[in-house]
Amino acid sequence: MTQPTITLDDLMALKPCDPDRRAALFVGHKALTARQALALGASLADVLWVLAKLGHKRQCVQFALRCAQSVAHLNTDPRVQAALDATQAWLDAPSEQTAAASDAAYAAYAAAYA
Repeated sequence: MTQPTITLDDLMALKPCDPDRRAALFVGHKALTARQALALGASLADVLWVLAKLGHKRQCVQFALRCAQSVAHLNTDPRVQAALDATQAWLDAPSEQTAAASDAAYAAYAAAYA
């Protein structure tokens, strides 16, 4: 299976923050796969942001949810589970309503964490 790649021009069209740092990853490369970008120092958050912008939002949310679920037991704040449940609800039935609930649950958790 061929992995999707992105060129520097394609990345810049997405308007990333700190474009100079992102462009530096492409020195000596015409295009990068996610694996290559990670090996060159891109963060996982950067790679997921690009993949979501390229139409893979659902897969990115699924991945992030699985990661969060695997460590949720470390934080017993009920807002953590509420955010996970709301995100799962969006995955089960994507809609503006479930997206808003997921966003609100995450915002509540982030505010409590801060």
